[in-house]
Amino acid sequence: MNMSFSNITPNLGLPQWLASDKPNWDIDTNEAFEKIDDFAGNVNSETASLGGRITNNQDAIESLQSEVQTQSGIITTHGTRISDLETQNQTQQTSINKLNT
Repeated sequence: MNMSFSNITPNLGLPQWLASDKPNWDIDTNEAFEKIDDFAGNVNSETASLGGRITNNQDAIESLQSEVQTQSGIITTHGTRISDLETQNQTQQTSINKLNT
């Protein structure tokens, strides 16, 4: 580590100088700019990959919403059929009761 500065920033490790430091401007600034550029490159890469992941997630959500609608329709149909069967059962029970009397 170059010791022409006393402190570094916590995230990128950029040099921070005190009044008593004797900076080596060529080395210190070039190293700092390289760290900043590397960081910016990583941010750009991550940002670019997020777009694809967001699109994939949106597609998955739309697919799930469609499946929920389909299943909701099936459940409604089954509910109607159950109701019809209960009515038929009641009618049959009434007929059986009449036959038994």
